[in-house]
Amino acid sequence: MIQTYKNWSTVKNPNEFKSNGTHTQDGHTYNFTRQTVKDGYYESVLFFQSGGVFTGAVPDSNGYVEFYVSTKVNHSVNYFTEYGFDVGLTSGGGGGTNGIEIYKLTFGNINLDYSVNVNDASLLQQYLSGNAEFDSLQMYHADINRDGKINVQDVTALQTAVAEYYGY
Repeated sequence: MIQTYKNWSTVKNPNEFKSNGTHTQDGHTYNFTRQTVKDGYYESVLFFQSGGVFTGAVPDSNGYVEFYVSTKVNHSVNYFTEYGFDVGLTSGGGGGTNGIEIYKLTFGNINLDYSVNVNDASLLQQYLSGNAEFDSLQMYHADINRDGKINVQDVTALQTAVAEYYGY
């Protein structure tokens, strides 16, 4: 599935990215493209990994990015960045992040904490009994079997995935 996310910096470290998806480091604003300047270039890379699939991304001017999100329960979504430059006689870089998890985009993480576990299955049961309300992200995470409905089959699928993951 391709996830379109506006201002995705709000789902992880807000100090890493500006609201338009750029990053400023050492006085230069990187927009995750190769930027040619008078005497050289600045380059930066942004990519996501989810379920073993890598997706390169360039935020548009509004901060939107599209990337693959695994719909297998408990497959995390991680992002990676790299920054570098070669201007005149000066080059540098090597800054960036290495595999920071965007935990709110881990499929099955219904309570939006840092893990998928029995608490998510319990919350899903509460939702089905009318004792909990979900926002749109929680609704996305709750449709475990991806049939467009949230029902007891999703609870069973989530419980099975949690039991398999924890070795029960």
